[in-house]
Amino acid sequence: TGNKFEFRMLGSAFSVSGPNIILNTITAQALSEFAEQLEAAEDFNGTLNRIIREAIKKHRRIIFNGNNYSEEWVKEASRRGLSNLAATPDSLPCFITEKSINLFSRHKVFTPGEVHSRYEILMEGYCKTMNIEALTLLDIARRDIFPACCAYIKDLTDLASAKKGLGIGAGAAAEEKMIVRLSSLVDALDGKILALEAALEKTRKAEDLQSKARTFREAVLPEMQEIRRYADELESLAGAKYWPMPTYGDLLFRV
Repeated sequence: TGNKFEFRMLGSAFSVSGPNIILNTITAQALSEFAEQLEAAEDFNGTLNRIIREAIKKHRRIIFNGNNYSEEWVKEASRRGLSNLAATPDSLPCFITEKSINLFSRHKVFTPGEVHSRYEILMEGYCKTMNIEALTLLDIARRDIFPACCAYIKDLTDLASAKKGLGIGAGAAAEEKMIVRLSSLVDALDGKILALEAALEKTRKAEDLQSKARTFREAVLPEMQEIRRYADELESLAGAKYWPMPTYGDLLFRV
């Protein structure tokens, strides 16, 4: 897309001011380092050319002209030794490293106390958001999806029994197959509901914010994804009148 720098990390729920403060401070530090050398240089052009050469050699591993959204770049970045901090609990501790704190203090952007306070607020916000989303998912799975699928299974069971009771040789193979499939998925969903409840209990025993956040990321989130997987499959099988919320099709084409 041309010779430019793109930054698309910011989530829709966040203000752009925070990332801009960090990017601008990093840029200010780099320009400050260049300026110190150039202001003391006897040969300005020669020093400028040297700075450019050294900067490119030192940082050329960040340049990638392929598809930055592909798995290829993830693997290539790892090969080049670049960081890939994909989760909040992994990335936020970088905010309070000695190097980061010195950077913000040097440019009078944040004091050490202000850096730590923002770290704790962001980490606590992550934990609270994850907790709310997990509890909401449990509520939807237990009170909406589970009863809806059980009602559909009951009606299928009644239909299969009624067809067999006619005594005219009417088969119920299709209904029986669907009952078995749905029952298996509902049992699996119930198991994942219990697993998510157990994972949430682990977060309440965490000793500090960082370990609590990691528990949400490593224990709670995978169970939430599993519930979503089973719910998606049940959505594709349940009768439309039984499903208690808009389906993907409804959201895309009917709402």
